[in-house]
Amino acid sequence: MTNAVCPACSGPGDYGPGPCPACCCRACQGAAFFGTSCTACTGTGLGPDAVRAAAQERAPGPGALAAGITADELAQLQREAASLAVALAGPAVLAEAELAVRGLHPVSVAHGDAETDEDARLIYTELPALAARAGTVCSRRGGNDYSTFLFTGPDAARAAEAFSTAVHAMAPSWWRVTPTAQPVYR
Repeated sequence: MTNAVCPACSGPGDYGPGPCPACCCRACQGAAFFGTSCTACTGTGLGPDAVRAAAQERAPGPGALAAGITADELAQLQREAASLAVALAGPAVLAEAELAVRGLHPVSVAHGDAETDEDARLIYTELPALAARAGTVCSRRGGNDYSTFLFTGPDAARAAEAFSTAVHAMAPSWWRVTPTAQPVYR
């Protein structure tokens, strides 16, 4: 899509229409990472109809047992539906999956507060340098105790992995490095 505008936020429509009909940009569809939100999909990129349709595809109809599905098969379908519900419950999980589908790979580092000059050097100088050496960094976000880097481009998965490996090699033992858009502290 060239020169398209996202109907949700009026930003550049750089992803094209997806499963969520109300938005078409990385800011809306990656809200868990980018800090904005499409009101229709809350940043998952999936509209409510798409989520309902996916659940209904796997749910047995009222005549399932009469149609030859055994009680064991029905129980298995119910277990699968329950695990799907757990997966769909977390918007961050969906947003990260959507980012990966679109070739965007986040890496979060839960490093704690910079309490010394050495901590500050590692967090504010070394981490960005390692990310730049690893590959194309699309964005960097963070708080006082974490940093999240988003890699893009044809080698984004490799760059995210290289960055994670490099951070593990230089980081203090208590830092948590995860391939997620939000930090994991435990």
